[in-house]
Amino acid sequence: MKLTRSNKRPGKYGELNKEARSTLDVPISDGFKMEVSKTVSPYFQISHSMGFGSQQAPSSYMFHSTFAKENYMISGAVDPSGNVMGQGRVAVGKIGAISGSATVQRKQNVMQYNSEAEVYGRDCVAYLKADSMPHFSAGYTQSITDNVAVGGEVVHVLPRRMTVGAFGARVEGKVAPAIPEPAAPAGPSKVPAPALSHVGSLHYNSVGSIQGTYFRQLNSLISAAADVSVTLPSSPAGRGVTASVGYQGRFRRGLVKASASTDGTVTSMVSHALSEDGSARLTMTAGLNYKQDGYIVGMGLSFGQ
Repeated sequence: MKLTRSNKRPGKYGELNKEARSTLDVPISDGFKMEVSKTVSPYFQISHSMGFGSQQAPSSYMFHSTFAKENYMISGAVDPSGNVMGQGRVAVGKIGAISGSATVQRKQNVMQYNSEAEVYGRDCVAYLKADSMPHFSAGYTQSITDNVAVGGEVVHVLPRRMTVGAFGARVEGKVAPAIPEPAAPAGPSKVPAPALSHVGSLHYNSVGSIQGTYFRQLNSLISAAADVSVTLPSSPAGRGVTASVGYQGRFRRGLVKASASTDGTVTSMVSHALSEDGSARLTMTAGLNYKQDGYIVGMGLSFGQ
């Protein structure tokens, strides 16, 4: 693997294993959900989302609106019960950004919020976070080369007067396809071979856990990932090992994801664009926990862009 001088930002600490997490985390729903959205202008979008048939939650409706320009974004949502959610983000030139969100639950008389400030360097990112728990955290990541990045994060939980530290690293490189590429359309021009990558990461936190992840693009359409988490005897949860594997396939009009874990969960999702431009989409999900003898299934429809 060729190591080169860094000229890119690594992302925040939680993003060091973003490729593996994107593959392993399969969103599942319970019951039927539908979303209808409309772009009112290049900067303003509204949407309506509805859900019913869930075994765990009552039927719901929510109205969303988003206003976004190059340097800032504001969005909000409200439901018939009077619950209100809002979030915003403002870019501070090219050196950073400030963001925040808040949720007000009227019946429970509860307000939750979080805020974050980020500072960017040419090859590094630093950030501060605070929320209503209250938790306070600070993190820093640094690209050593274009292939290697390291980072750390410190979280202080005020109610428990507990501070947890974590650090990690990622290494990435280029690989050849492990699965033959789909046949290219017939024609005089030759399609260049896609650039495929693989990424490994290792994380440790002071509570007493170690996590390793690996992600690999098998070809331009299919990728796979694995995750192993080890809790040490010093951890409050005691010694243990959890592993998970998953794959993802992105096709011209479809997306397929599935994952399985040694904790007993198996999840899958199939999403298919019903229209050529992707403005209408059907999604079906399923989740199973064979250790607890439970399952959920869901279906969703979305219209608009």
